Amino acid sequence: AAATTDAVFEFPDARGLNEARARIFASRLPLAGFDAEADSKNGSGDWRLRCLLEGTADEIDHQVERLEQLAAMPAGARIEAEDGSSFSEPEGSRPVHADDETIAVRVTASPAAAVPLIESARVALADKFDAIRVDGRLGTGMFRLSAAAERSTDALFFVRTDEKVCGADPRARTVTEIASAELKPTLDVWGGVVPGFHLMKRIKRKFDPSGILSPGRFVG
Repeated sequence: AAATTDAVFEFPDARGLNEARARIFASRLPLAGFDAEADSKNGSGDWRLRCLLEGTADEIDHQVERLEQLAAMPAGARIEAEDGSSFSEPEGSRPVHADDETIAVRVTASPAAAVPLIESARVALADKFDAIRVDGRLGTGMFRLSAAAERSTDALFFVRTDEKVCGADPRARTVTEIASAELKPTLDVWGGVVPGFHLMKRIKRKFDPSGILSPGRFVG
């Protein structure tokens, strides 16, 4: 592309961000990236909507103008538009892993349901964790939640809470991405049996009849 720009909108709550997401999604603007992120500290934190724009300078100016209209930002919210981009493929605008995280889950839901679902999980975890990190792909509904857990019991609470909250949506899936070696054997890291599980087992048995490939790590 001739030019790239990050357009970053800040919102005081998930509801405002999700309403802006719906309008931008319906507009069919040709965005090269469409992400959300939040850093929650002591139970509170703003949400950010980050859009990657590509094209000529005139095209980008037009897209930024349209995004400002579609975002309909509340008073006090702000937009940053910077030449260049901090997006990195394929995961988005920030490093996927934080240095201090010891527990992380990946949640996939429908794009329309993802933000409210993740916000519910973040609120449910806020009493036990001082800092919770959220990164999500708004176009696909895939989000990642992570935190630093000093004890295995805290990490287990993190996973079980996410599973409970996201389990309210039958289309949502939760996968434990990072956990300690001590905790992993107590979890079904794949989030339970998925549709087509029995077919998967038959295929694996066909290619690995002796069960020597990654024993104990198969889904289910």
